[in-house]
Amino acid sequence: MTAPEKGRWYWVRNWLHYHWVYLVIAAVVLWVGISWLANALNWGETLPDYQIAYVGKSSLPEDTARSIESAFAQYGEDLNGDGVVCVRLNQYVSDTEDKENASTYALAAQMQFLSDMNAEDSYFLLLDDPAHFQLDYQALANWDGTPPGDSDYTAAGKTVCWADCPALVEADLGTYQTTVLGTTVTGENMELVKNLYLGRRSFYENAKTEKAARAREGAERLWQNLTKGATP
Repeated sequence: MTAPEKGRWYWVRNWLHYHWVYLVIAAVVLWVGISWLANALNWGETLPDYQIAYVGKSSLPEDTARSIESAFAQYGEDLNGDGVVCVRLNQYVSDTEDKENASTYALAAQMQFLSDMNAEDSYFLLLDDPAHFQLDYQALANWDGTPPGDSDYTAAGKTVCWADCPALVEADLGTYQTTVLGTTVTGENMELVKNLYLGRRSFYENAKTEKAARAREGAERLWQNLTKGATP
């Protein structure tokens, strides 16, 4: 190595010796930035074609949630063109074993659900108490998809029980396994969902974007497939 080359390497090593901390900080900042961007753009994530909002007092086991998603997916289509029919169940549960913070927990679930509705994430509604739900939110559409009247806070004629929906009651939902108070509990998924009610959210204004309009149209087609032969 020539003298000039030795000089250059000396200054490089000298600079690194005194500035390596800044390089580490820059690398960390870059990693955080890339991670944030990947999360914001959903890189590497399978985006749902359809979303379901489950609103109830008790949460459903993960196995049950996955079985519901699969039951819906078999009647759906690949709306976003990623080659996969993906359904996501979002749970908004109002009950909790923490009695001291029960009201706070219920309020948080309500705010999360309202955020879901505002973002138009979930089109389908899965409810354990449609009457109470409609009194709280007036979010259920009529059976034909039109929004309820201003003074209509009833759930009548807007939902169908899972057990009365031919497409859903025929689905093989399998079994679930979960842990309750340290004890492993197993059972049939159908036993947990057969008394839930399926409805769809109401829209009070037209879609603001073409993407939103296509999503509504796709969800409407799935609704027709799921409720074929069913009556409210």
